[in-house]
Amino acid sequence: HLHRLWFLACCILAVFPLLPVIGSSFSPGLVFASGMAITPVSLLIFRKLSRSPVEYTKHSFLLSPPRMLGMGYLFSLLFATSSCAVGLVHSHLGFLPSIRFPIHIFSWSMLLLPSLFVLKWLSPRLGLRLFGWISVFLIPLILLSTGYEVLFFIAFMTVGLLWIQLEAPGRDWTQVWFQDTSTSQDVREAQLTCLSGDANDLVTLKNFRQSLFFLFLLVISFFGTGNIASVNSFDPRSTYCFLTILKPSVMGLFLLIKVLSPMVCLAIIYAAVQLVSTHRGSVNAQTGLCTIMSNFIAVHFFACLRDEGSWLEIGNSISHYVIAMAVGLVSFLFAFFGRQLLSLSLLFNAAATRKHM
Repeated sequence: HLHRLWFLACCILAVFPLLPVIGSSFSPGLVFASGMAITPVSLLIFRKLSRSPVEYTKHSFLLSPPRMLGMGYLFSLLFATSSCAVGLVHSHLGFLPSIRFPIHIFSWSMLLLPSLFVLKWLSPRLGLRLFGWISVFLIPLILLSTGYEVLFFIAFMTVGLLWIQLEAPGRDWTQVWFQDTSTSQDVREAQLTCLSGDANDLVTLKNFRQSLFFLFLLVISFFGTGNIASVNSFDPRSTYCFLTILKPSVMGLFLLIKVLSPMVCLAIIYAAVQLVSTHRGSVNAQTGLCTIMSNFIAVHFFACLRDEGSWLEIGNSISHYVIAMAVGLVSFLFAFFGRQLLSLSLLFNAAATRKHM
């Protein structure tokens, strides 16, 4: 059943690059419906993950099911509020200062507060930490969406989460999703295993497959909702929840957040794949494989460079080559950043500091 779900999710994800690029159509109603549909689903997921069969003695107050379920209610409320904010700001009521100003305050606060919730109060178990970080990046994405971006994000994350379970064959889902991601335990053990691993096991078929999937999904995360042309034709209406005055520098920052959100979530998923993998190879070896494969992709686009034809054709060929060249560096940075986010916890670090003092 898991392989069938994986196949179905990949088929759904493959539809999005064939759709009209973002910016060619404007449908806030679709954004509202997508965000409201996520609300009950996220609550069910947090309810399922908060019932841990594993007994914890350390930080048991933080890992209590009522506390984790409360975080699920909080994120579900933020999803629903973000969806309503998009619906209101793009309606005729959005022109009223009494409506627009509270929406702006809420939207700006959502850029920082959800990440603090995850770092400070969310359990370090893999499932809760993953869905917490996905929620952190999904909330601003809802506020910045004008079309099917939220649906693409859901399909993209579904493929990534199924990928995690597929990389742990023979293991029960509770053994995978209730792993501890704190630096002092599983992540530290994985790092020590990578440093002391046998050189013959550094480059395996499994490492090659994981690196290939990561590169493929990284490219899909950028081209899934458009292309270079859609980035250049950025729709200012997507920033109405944050500001209604034309500020190119601030709008460029929001465009960067919108483009990078799926990539950062993919990096965290890739770190989780390395954590739950039954054979933990070298992280450096997998990073090297990503670099080598991205160089092969760059060679292909280098052969496709054009110096004649229309400006659009020449510009697209150069853009594709530059993106292919940047994939190697970007994959390394995102893989490192994802590992740090997966194991980072302000509460646990503070507790460890007090213990040593």
